Amino acid sequence: MRFSPRFSVLLLSLFLAGCLGGATTPPLAEKGESTRQKAAQLFRECRTQLALVEYRKVLHLAQLRDDRPASANALLNIGVIHLVRGELQESAHALQQGQKFFAELQDRQGEQQCATHLAALTIKRGNWQEGLTALQALWPQLGGDEGSASAERVRVLNGMAIAYKESGQLAEAKQCLHRAEQEATALQRES
Repeated sequence: MRFSPRFSVLLLSLFLAGCLGGATTPPLAEKGESTRQKAAQLFRECRTQLALVEYRKVLHLAQLRDDRPASANALLNIGVIHLVRGELQESAHALQQGQKFFAELQDRQGEQQCATHLAALTIKRGNWQEGLTALQALWPQLGGDEGSASAERVRVLNGMAIAYKESGQLAEAKQCLHRAEQEATALQRES
């Protein structure tokens, strides 16, 4: 059976439309996103062990796709969960890896988040002055005293308050906590 050239072009265009018109998101990306959402929900429910398992799956799927931003975010979340669980060595490792990825991606916000959590980890280890110094260095990057409220600024202020309290500087601790409360309230009004 012979097809006319016009019919062949029509078949080719229908075939290409069928091949190209399929799913808009690759299956691994879809699986990664649904796993990330599940992990985030588990973390919100304080089911940290299960959230950790899911974020490790997110990292694995991101690595399979060579999705560096997703890998960096997964490492950040893994580091935070380990920090919350008191697993400081594992937390440091994940956060340092995440920070490296964010730096390569020139994602300043991601780098700052890792740095904030690494400083909190330093404070948890009892190195209050070192942690405080790291947080004070981050503060100007977040806009300093003139910056607008953000979750990261609230985390930095809380970390500074803890470091000040632990080192016996109670007036400074109180000032940081007061400022953190103001910024947290401003954030709530914005959302």
